[in-house]
Amino acid sequence: MLDKRIVDLRSDQLEGVRAKNVKEHFEKQYKMGSLLGSGGFGSVFSGQRISDGLQVAVKQISCDRIQQWASLPGAANAVPMEIALLLCLGRGSGSGHRGIIRMLDWFEMPGQGYLIVFEKPQHCQDLFDFITERGALEEPIAQRFLKQVIEALQFCHSEGIVHRDIKDENILVDTRTGDIKIIDFGSGAVLKDSIYTDFEGKAASGWLLHMHECNMNVELFLMTFLSF
Repeated sequence: MLDKRIVDLRSDQLEGVRAKNVKEHFEKQYKMGSLLGSGGFGSVFSGQRISDGLQVAVKQISCDRIQQWASLPGAANAVPMEIALLLCLGRGSGSGHRGIIRMLDWFEMPGQGYLIVFEKPQHCQDLFDFITERGALEEPIAQRFLKQVIEALQFCHSEGIVHRDIKDENILVDTRTGDIKIIDFGSGAVLKDSIYTDFEGKAASGWLLHMHECNMNVELFLMTFLSF
């Protein structure tokens, strides 16, 4: 049975965030391509924006996989928490932080689920594949990656958001510049001081099950696992 836990985000988090009142159908704006990968919260496909040919990534989420929902100003229905968190991180303007993947659009597919459209950085691969192909990272490169991830997480925390699933598969690396982007906020939540009683991510899950929480200090602590 679907657990529709609806969370009301703080007013300061929702400043500048509004639901779209009028939206064209997904098929009129984008073309769906081949499957890029699947995870616990959905599948990701390549895609293209029809208006300008921009290459994008499209995440498809079924309603039965959505555990947390959030209320948005101007929205008749609650939306998946992942969409609300990404809207907050971008403040509806698409600016956000350079170390966090940018959501370009989202669509509700009645009776099926949701489609989330993301930027698709070129010449990128996840950190897991990056390390698999190149072997152990040299210390200067590891330091550069770690610094960027921590800065991106600090931005999330300053916006009252925790990622809760930091792992090498959720970090994209630009192989030309060495810049990184954190992806997949499917396990994300609103930052709070009280105990978290749920967790869907896999990163260091054994630790989190014993600690019963995932606040900003725990999330930054988990970053130490990526250094080895």
